[in-house]
Amino acid sequence: MWDVFAIVPDPRDPSGRRFPLQGLLAIAVAALLAGRQGLASISRWGRECTVEQLRRLGIPRNQAPCHATWHNIFKGIEENAMEKALAAWTRGALPAGAAIAMDGKTLRGSRYADYPAVHLLAAYCDAIAGVLGQRPVDTKKANEITEAAALLKAVPVKGMIITGDAMFAQRTICEAIRKRGGEYVFTVKDNQSGLREAIDQAFAPAHSPAEEKKAFGVGARRPLRGKEARTGGGAESGGHFPAERISGLAGGGAGVPDTASARGGRKRER
Repeated sequence: MWDVFAIVPDPRDPSGRRFPLQGLLAIAVAALLAGRQGLASISRWGRECTVEQLRRLGIPRNQAPCHATWHNIFKGIEENAMEKALAAWTRGALPAGAAIAMDGKTLRGSRYADYPAVHLLAAYCDAIAGVLGQRPVDTKKANEITEAAALLKAVPVKGMIITGDAMFAQRTICEAIRKRGGEYVFTVKDNQSGLREAIDQAFAPAHSPAEEKKAFGVGARRPLRGKEARTGGGAESGGHFPAERISGLAGGGAGVPDTASARGGRKRER
């Protein structure tokens, strides 16, 4: 992480720098990991460090900076550059084929006076317990769906499995993942009735003419029930079963047409 902090631009004037930015960021991260929150708490944690500890954190002086220095640092630092640096460090431990979850959360305690709470859409990998990228969501002008496309461009997708709730079961998001060489697993609810029905039919038990012959005799057809009785069988117009219209499933044996019935059945040999 120390090497990654070197790529973060320093917003301060070179003539007034008394503490290196790498050391300050290292203190901030260590203080956060120790449970300190807020600039005042980070400042006190740094002041409690010994000279040896400060050297190990990259501070050449005998005392950590005061609260005002921390205020100026975090006020002027480029947040996008900081997030990219941390994301690059996190991705270094990302295993191939890992699951990356997209989810949006409102940051607790981020609301202040007239300022609304901050809502972030993040890509999180449980295998490394780290955030690979995140995007702020302006809930008044946009939603998580619009920010998902931008987030996918900033995280490694190739060879990964992107997961999410039903909000991300959108054609544009799924196509973007597939074009970049990734896979996806999204929840589908009843508000997408057409897609839900197609999935149910695609993963239904495969139809076997051989099983029909065992149950009803050679050349016999099983009685039609329910929807099949109303439509005259499982095939739709054009002779295609619903599963065959789903890309990637037709060739995987999701549904087998009743070819024996289509030929009118075989006559019983004498």
